[in-house]
Amino acid sequence: MWLFNYTTGVLTRNQLTNFIRITWVNLGKDSELLKYRVYDWSDGTPILIKEDLVQLDPKEGKVSDIEIASSIYGDCLDIKLYEVRLSIIHECNTIVNIFGISNAGIISEGNTVLYKQLVYRNGNKK
Repeated sequence: MWLFNYTTGVLTRNQLTNFIRITWVNLGKDSELLKYRVYDWSDGTPILIKEDLVQLDPKEGKVSDIEIASSIYGDCLDIKLYEVRLSIIHECNTIVNIFGISNAGIISEGNTVLYKQLVYRNGNKK
């Protein structure tokens, strides 16, 4: 059912990036269902670390934050290379942007992929 598939490509995490922030907005008149997957490429092969569905009602926006670096409470999550893949049913009414965010909420330089920069991949688009 997913007709449009996009990727950020593999990104090198800025040292100050602790979260990936995905911003979603549906500018259409119908609800939209989107799926995202975040992969860790640090060891050279993709390892799925987060997958979720987001439903956007008409004229609605949402924000999804995904942790990719942490040293809180003895946990050690330190992804060096990552990729975000998106699947969208009706792409023309949906705008998605992806940012690297620090713990302080500051956008990290070099870890931003705006919707026009996403790479289309292996869907059923004709």
